[in-house]
Amino acid sequence: MKKMNTTGNAHSERDHLSADIAIAGGGASGCMAAVAAARCGKSVLILEGNDAVLKKLAATGNGRCNLTNLSLSDDDYHSDAACGILSYISPFGREDLLSFFEREGIFFHDRDGYVYPHTDQASTVTHALVKMLRDAGVVIKTGERVTHILLPEESTAGGYRFRLETAGGGVYSANAVIAACGGMAGTQFGCRGDGYELLKALGHSCEMPRPALSPLVTDDDSLRIGAGARAVLCGTLRADGKEIGCEYGQYQFNAGSISGIPALQLSHAAGEALSQGKETILYLNFLPQLSEKSFLAECNRRMSLSRNLTLGELLFGLAADKLTAMILCRSRLQAEMKCVNLNRLTDDPEGLLRGILASFREYPVRITSVGNYDKAQVTAGGIPMREIGKDFSSAIVPHLYITGELLNVDGRCGGYNLQWAMSSGYLAGKSAGETL
Repeated sequence: MKKMNTTGNAHSERDHLSADIAIAGGGASGCMAAVAAARCGKSVLILEGNDAVLKKLAATGNGRCNLTNLSLSDDDYHSDAACGILSYISPFGREDLLSFFEREGIFFHDRDGYVYPHTDQASTVTHALVKMLRDAGVVIKTGERVTHILLPEESTAGGYRFRLETAGGGVYSANAVIAACGGMAGTQFGCRGDGYELLKALGHSCEMPRPALSPLVTDDDSLRIGAGARAVLCGTLRADGKEIGCEYGQYQFNAGSISGIPALQLSHAAGEALSQGKETILYLNFLPQLSEKSFLAECNRRMSLSRNLTLGELLFGLAADKLTAMILCRSRLQAEMKCVNLNRLTDDPEGLLRGILASFREYPVRITSVGNYDKAQVTAGGIPMREIGKDFSSAIVPHLYITGELLNVDGRCGGYNLQWAMSSGYLAGKSAGETL
């Protein structure tokens, strides 16, 4: 088939426009698929609902584009894949991905294993991808959100296997389709989760999507006192009393939620537990550097001095002032109160003081939900991995491929999800291009 070279919006000539391969979605995964397929000599058409491709990629990593990570393992991903995620992406792994862009003159550096473009600008990556699409002759139709992927009872014009229809009334034909519509996270970038319904209509099942890499939401009113504070601590997540996750790092306290990378890392486990109706509690250890023995000795030392101190003086140095006030708030106490005056409030002032001190070692916060899709970085759930092959082809519909966030795969913070999106897209596009 002759390669097309049209770009821009399709409204004037979209009816029955055809290509060897049509890609639903112009995000990172879809664009990687398009480049790979076009380099196999196939005509490729991207149908993108936004007014430009790669909108979400342009904002990833706070605009710096955390592309991948120097440490990649199966443990960095949540999925139903029986054999581990690395077995799917290893044909186009981290070094392949970096080399792919280095050939375009882009260089990289890392911070604690998080890999960014040398410029620290996501636009460096997006511009390179757009150039590769243009050089490969890929057709990009923006403002064309795919609403139906059909397998006609009779062949479409020219004998094509698939018919694609868009929200604006566009009609397209292709011999292979790559579904790269993305998930539901990032609604501000036009992410709607349409792809799940498109694929269910073709016979695929779908594990319930939910937000992941999102803040931990709580109804604990004490957090309003600590709002704005950050602390390096250890958080242990328990569901019905059983530990389901533990993350060390800098947490950020907000009125009604806890964020920061460690909290985001725990959000998958929290969301899963909450979906099962389990009581989910995050226990915060503000002094993880101290052993139990050292902490007890420090508590005893402070207690021996407590008679002449205010609560603020007794607790000084254990956490930032805002967080100390947050902990005291739960007991309806203030830092200015004299320790000696606690006997007016309780028959066991020593027990109360020791309980407050113990809170710096284990401060429980009940988690009620995870942040919605506006706050989430990725979507958990999606099309089960058992329904695709190692080349990302559908096990249900021949010549259909599924990539990226549509699949039941979500990774930790740190470039793992972008690695997955780009690897799965590239491999799907290469397979589609070589198979046709």
